[in-house]
Amino acid sequence: MWASQHIDSLANTMFHEPFTHGTYPANLKPNTAHLTDWSFVHEGDLAEMHGAVDWFGVNYYASHLVRHNANKGAATSELATLADGHKAGANSPWPGDEEIEFMPLTGKAHGDGLEH
Repeated sequence: MWASQHIDSLANTMFHEPFTHGTYPANLKPNTAHLTDWSFVHEGDLAEMHGAVDWFGVNYYASHLVRHNANKGAATSELATLADGHKAGANSPWPGDEEIEFMPLTGKAHGDGLEH
């Protein structure tokens, strides 16, 4: 559950929670503390953002299947190679994902192009 909550925070809730709830996801700061001290968020920023939207829309582009793998650096599954849709490289577009593997989706693709 930790892996999916972390990726959801990075991909979704870190963008809308400041506006809808006046907070960042509770797991975001502790999960990224080794990367940033969050000093770019200033006193009053969240209060100013909270409720500052008149309309909120969500675009659904892709599904991800993730799992926790404490040995990711040494033992990444062959199935997990590039399953997040990004090219291979030394850096990840997912901050704090050191123990998270993206797994390929295994469902059938339907007419909408999505796997269910």
